[in-house]
Amino acid sequence: MAQTFDIRFAKSAGLAGLFEAPANEYRWKGAGRLSIDPTGISIAVRRGLLSLFARATTRRIPTNDLIEVYREGNALRLEFSTQESARTVLPIWVGDRDAAAQIVTLLPTQRSVEIEDGEPQSTRRYRFDRTLVALLLIGVVTLGAGALMLQRYFSAGRATPPSVTAAPIPVPVAPPTVSTETRTSESQERILASGSDLRNPIARREFERFQAESNALRSDYQSMRVQPTAEGLEALETRWRDVTSRIYNTADFEDAEFVTQRELELAVARSWRYYLSIHAAALRAADPRLIDLAAAHLAFTEALELKLSQFAL
Repeated sequence: MAQTFDIRFAKSAGLAGLFEAPANEYRWKGAGRLSIDPTGISIAVRRGLLSLFARATTRRIPTNDLIEVYREGNALRLEFSTQESARTVLPIWVGDRDAAAQIVTLLPTQRSVEIEDGEPQSTRRYRFDRTLVALLLIGVVTLGAGALMLQRYFSAGRATPPSVTAAPIPVPVAPPTVSTETRTSESQERILASGSDLRNPIARREFERFQAESNALRSDYQSMRVQPTAEGLEALETRWRDVTSRIYNTADFEDAEFVTQRELELAVARSWRYYLSIHAAALRAADPRLIDLAAAHLAFTEALELKLSQFAL
């Protein structure tokens, strides 16, 4: 009969555990469960926000693959072999020392070491999860820009209600100027504060692929920019949607080391789609307020493109 224990995959609990860098190669964070039976052990991560970037959420380790368990207070370090590695280390923490000692007794390992006194894992320093922090910054910037655009749109609607007797003439979007970059907020400037690393061949390949797609779409957009049509803008929006789907479906671009670059590329593609759909709707409705909203969104899109180009430096 299996015995089950509540565990966690970080030394810190609560909010500190949320922002702590993963202590294992599977990028497991937060809470989980450890089940022990005569044939081996099963480890599962509790599903939620902290498991979004994990490679898998469960792991079964047969008895013959267990090598050693090391306990220091309520901290445990499991060592086992896999098909990929002769020795894999998985640190876990439990609620108290008694539960940790019981786990050591039940585990059918070849060797066990226990240290009862002292601070558990005192040599491990706290490290921030830079991937999570980067994603949160991107989310904050995107939400802030969207809220600002909506506020401007509704403010313009209250100040200048549309005329019932005469439809306004669509106003072409003016070419971008240097001022669009100066409107980038300080939060946007911090998105890439952690730097970039395109030395990985997959990262470099995906960056160059996205740049080629983006340049082709921007060239087609520039050819219609002076006299845009709703149909032409919607066709470009559909092509940007295809780029988004391609990024989501690129399997070897899903690893945690590519998260910041991947999310930036998705943010650029998503922002282009929003701009093109808003501009198309503005032309169909002959609404100058939507024209202004689309122009503001285009400025934000170009700021994101600038950030992505800086990421490759």
